[in-house]
Amino acid sequence: MDPFNYRPISTLSALTQIFEKLVCKQLVNYLEKHEILYEFQFDFRKGHSTSQAMAEIADNLLNAIDDNLYSSGVFTLFQSI
Repeated sequence: MDPFNYRPISTLSALTQIFEKLVCKQLVNYLEKHEILYEFQFDFRKGHSTSQAMAEIADNLLNAIDDNLYSSGVFTLFQSI
Protein backbone atom coordinates (compact mmCIF):
# COMPACT_ATOMS: atom_id res chain seq x y z
CA MET A 1 0.00 0.00 0.00
CA ASP A 2 1.47 3.27 -1.12
CA PRO A 3 0.34 6.10 1.21
CA PHE A 4 0.60 8.55 -1.69
CA ASN A 5 -2.32 6.77 -3.39
CA TYR A 6 -4.62 8.03 -0.64
CA ARG A 7 -5.78 11.57 -0.09
CA PRO A 8 -7.93 13.14 2.61
CA ILE A 9 -11.66 13.42 2.05
CA SER A 10 -11.38 17.16 2.45
CA THR A 11 -8.58 19.59 2.99
CA LEU A 12 -10.05 22.21 5.27
CA SER A 13 -8.12 24.82 7.16
CA ALA A 14 -7.86 24.45 10.94
CA LEU A 15 -10.29 27.33 11.47
CA THR A 16 -12.83 25.75 9.13
CA GLN A 17 -12.50 22.39 10.90
CA ILE A 18 -13.18 24.03 14.27
CA PHE A 19 -16.21 25.84 12.84
CA GLU A 20 -17.48 22.57 11.33
CA LYS A 21 -17.22 20.78 14.69
CA LEU A 22 -19.07 23.61 16.46
CA VAL A 23 -21.90 23.60 13.92
CA CYS A 24 -22.14 19.80 14.07
CA LYS A 25 -22.33 19.84 17.87
CA GLN A 26 -25.05 22.51 17.86
CA LEU A 27 -27.04 20.67 15.19
CA VAL A 28 -26.86 17.33 17.01
CA ASN A 29 -27.84 18.98 20.32
CA TYR A 30 -30.83 20.67 18.64
CA LEU A 31 -32.00 17.45 16.96
CA GLU A 32 -31.75 15.48 20.20
CA LYS A 33 -33.33 18.20 22.36
CA HIS A 34 -36.37 18.47 20.10
CA GLU A 35 -36.49 14.70 19.45
CA ILE A 36 -36.47 15.20 15.69
CA LEU A 37 -34.49 12.06 14.82
CA TYR A 38 -36.35 8.81 14.34
CA GLU A 39 -35.97 6.62 17.42
CA PHE A 40 -34.50 3.78 15.36
CA GLN A 41 -31.89 5.98 13.66
CA PHE A 42 -28.79 4.18 14.94
CA ASP A 43 -26.00 5.31 12.64
CA PHE A 44 -23.92 8.38 13.53
CA ARG A 45 -25.44 8.77 17.01
CA LYS A 46 -23.74 8.38 20.35
CA GLY A 47 -25.14 5.51 22.37
CA HIS A 48 -26.80 3.95 19.31
CA SER A 49 -24.76 1.22 17.67
CA THR A 50 -25.55 -0.75 14.55
CA SER A 51 -25.23 -3.95 16.58
CA GLN A 52 -28.10 -2.62 18.69
CA ALA A 53 -30.09 -2.15 15.48
CA MET A 54 -29.33 -5.69 14.34
CA ALA A 55 -30.45 -7.08 17.71
CA GLU A 56 -33.73 -5.14 17.37
CA ILE A 57 -34.30 -6.53 13.87
CA ALA A 58 -33.52 -10.09 14.96
CA ASP A 59 -35.87 -9.78 17.93
CA ASN A 60 -38.70 -8.53 15.70
CA LEU A 61 -38.14 -11.34 13.21
CA LEU A 62 -38.12 -14.00 15.93
CA ASN A 63 -41.34 -12.60 17.41
CA ALA A 64 -42.97 -12.68 13.97
CA ILE A 65 -41.89 -16.29 13.45
CA ASP A 66 -43.28 -17.23 16.86
CA ASP A 67 -46.61 -15.61 15.90
CA ASN A 68 -46.65 -17.37 12.48
CA LEU A 69 -46.46 -14.04 10.65
CA TYR A 70 -44.75 -13.27 7.37
CA SER A 71 -41.80 -10.91 7.55
CA SER A 72 -39.81 -8.97 5.02
CA GLY A 73 -37.25 -6.22 5.12
CA VAL A 74 -35.78 -3.55 2.89
CA PHE A 75 -32.31 -2.35 3.74
CA THR A 76 -30.77 0.65 2.04
CA LEU A 77 -27.44 2.37 2.09
CA PHE A 78 -27.19 5.92 0.81
CA GLN A 79 -23.80 7.12 -0.30
CA SER A 80 -22.74 10.33 -1.92
CA ILE A 81 -20.64 10.07 -5.02
